[in-house]
Amino acid sequence: TARYPGLDKPSLIMTSSGQNSPGGNVTLKCQGPQEGLAFALLKSGSQIAFQAAEAGRDTAEFLLWMPSLKDAASYTCQYHHTSNSFVWSEPSNPVKLDFRDPDLDKPSLIMTSSGQNSPGGNVTLKCQGPEEGLAFALLKSGSQIVAAVEEVAFSIVDAQQSDGGTYRCIYHSKSDEGPWWSDYSDEVHINVTGEGLTQSLHDIFSMDTQMGAASFFQACAGTVHQMEKLH
Repeated sequence: TARYPGLDKPSLIMTSSGQNSPGGNVTLKCQGPQEGLAFALLKSGSQIAFQAAEAGRDTAEFLLWMPSLKDAASYTCQYHHTSNSFVWSEPSNPVKLDFRDPDLDKPSLIMTSSGQNSPGGNVTLKCQGPEEGLAFALLKSGSQIVAAVEEVAFSIVDAQQSDGGTYRCIYHSKSDEGPWWSDYSDEVHINVTGEGLTQSLHDIFSMDTQMGAASFFQACAGTVHQMEKLH
């Protein structure tokens, strides 16, 4: 497959049903320079959908049905002539689907372990926001794995190799209609190997008492237990 710079770059336009927030449908409309084209939609550079334009049209529409945090990414599209599927245009300019509010302070995510540096040990991830009345989500390698409101924490025990990865958390106010999410916390990296459990934590934030709510996730690999809100 080749890209031919002589093919005009397509345009990509994003529209949403209501607020651009999790749960609202999003349409990505890719438009080429003429009829007789087939389009591909790419998420973070990887093709996720393909569609030929209807007869007499120069566009293809891709629907993201009730997108969630895992769909937040940079999207592009490209096309080829239906008579030549081996030569692709250059990608469109990127369109970013983002549910974050840059005005919200990012939370802190702190990891502690049970001291058993091997598979089977317990790991605790504590996510703390700047105030009370927040709802949180914990993400592993970009995909949401748990969600919690202020009164709930999650505990997963008996860490295994499959639980290794990069973790981040975000929050939103429970009163938001959107909701709009905060920026991500700094990353926490967990590596569980046969030789032990290792960690590297970037830019740990102090757990200042002025931070407010003590809501947190306890994430260690295994089953999930509901715990009382910390005071």
